[in-house]
Amino acid sequence: MKKSWFLVPIMLLVGSGMVFAQQPKPSPKSAPPVTTAQAAAKVVDDRRVHLNGKIVSQQGKNVWIFQDASGKIPVVIGAKAVPSGRALSPGMPVEINGVVDRPAKGGVRVVAQSVRTVVGGHTGKGND
Repeated sequence: MKKSWFLVPIMLLVGSGMVFAQQPKPSPKSAPPVTTAQAAAKVVDDRRVHLNGKIVSQQGKNVWIFQDASGKIPVVIGAKAVPSGRALSPGMPVEINGVVDRPAKGGVRVVAQSVRTVVGGHTGKGND
């Protein structure tokens, strides 16, 4: 009988450890969005972004370089992300909402879910 009392505390410790190990990790998408190119370059895959700045150049059909006061980052901008009838061009002030993408081949970029061009050349965020 004494031996069985010895096992009870051990079983409780092992059982409680299993409960803690099964707690889900918070999703990068549930965290607040990052708001600068520099911060976007440092966070994990799938983290939401809300960037204000300008397009500085085009690298490929759908790849643009975005710049704000903190630095530059590549942004993949598909046709669905840009309002119809709006064409992007270097120097254009924009507001980008999307997620960070870290491809298996390396590097970091933002995949835009929406791009809003800012009329008058000023985003109102001080990042121009």
